[in-house]
Amino acid sequence: MKTKKAKGRSSDKASRHHQPQQLIAKAAAAEKLAEAARKHWRVLKMEQKQARKAFKQAKKAAKLARKDARTVLKLLEDSTKKVTAAKKAKRLKPKPILPKKSVIRKRAIRVDADQSIVRSKIPAAIPPAVLAMTPEMISATRPSPSVVE
Repeated sequence: MKTKKAKGRSSDKASRHHQPQQLIAKAAAAEKLAEAARKHWRVLKMEQKQARKAFKQAKKAAKLARKDARTVLKLLEDSTKKVTAAKKAKRLKPKPILPKKSVIRKRAIRVDADQSIVRSKIPAAIPPAVLAMTPEMISATRPSPSVVE
C-alpha cells in the first residue's frame, strides 16, 4: 500500500497562525462592536426609563380624569334631583286663590292720635247715624275693657 505524501502543507499550518497585526485589528473590531452594543443598551435603557415615566404620567392623568368625571356626575345628579324636586313641589303645591289686586288695595287712616291701631277705609254699608257718633259717645255706651267691676 502506498502512503500519500504531504504536498506543501507545512506552509498551510503557518498561515493558520495569525500575525500580531491581524490579532490587534481583530481586537479593535471586537472593542468597536462591544462599544456599539453598550451604546445601544444605554439607548434602550433610556427609552425604557422614558416609557415608564410617560406611563406613570398617563396613569395619573387618567386617575384624575376619572375623579373629575365622578364629581361632575355627582353634581349633575344633585342638580337634576333639585330640579325635579322643585318641579314636584310646584306641581303638588296648591296655588292660593287670592282676590284681585284692586280689592286688596286699601288706604290706612288713623282714627285717634292716642290709638296706635290703623284702620282701613270705612265701608259704605255702615249707616250714617253710626258714623255720626263721636268717640266720646261710643265710650259712654260701651264699658272700658281695662276697668274690671
